Amino acid sequence: MEIVHNEREHAFETVIDGARSHLDYDLAERDGKRQIVFTHTFVAPEHRGKGVAAALVEAGLDFARETGREIVPACSYVAQYLERHPQ
Repeated sequence: MEIVHNEREHAFETVIDGARSHLDYDLAERDGKRQIVFTHTFVAPEHRGKGVAAALVEAGLDFARETGREIVPACSYVAQYLERHPQ
């Protein structure tokens, strides 16, 4: 699956069989730290349970690492993902 970083919409997204799934984020700065706040994960119902959400989060985390941003998991899925994958 191809994950696209849609900077204009502040989202990492993929379209599978015409259905869009996405991880939304906001960029912030707090106490001099550059942050990425992951706000919402949505996977089209027909694609749930197939690793789509995990792939979106991995793309978002890669972006955070590449840009030196602190991760703020405001989305419950992202928070659970980080607990399961602390690396």
